[in-house]
Amino acid sequence: MQDVMLIWGEKDQVFPLIMAHDLRGMLGKKAKLRVIPKTSHIPQTEKSKEFNGIVMSFLLPPSSSP
Repeated sequence: MQDVMLIWGEKDQVFPLIMAHDLRGMLGKKAKLRVIPKTSHIPQTEKSKEFNGIVMSFLLPPSSSP
């Protein structure tokens, strides 16, 4: 299984935060959950800088020097 990143708004009223924790548990050890505080259902719009930072760090992790 490949790595999975879940990004959730802390105050999401459409899909409450408990659902994020349940989903992470179902997906297994390779799933990571990042919760953005004071954000609801559209974190990519509400807190775009933080959201994009999470996505970029997931897609382009720091490379280890040889």
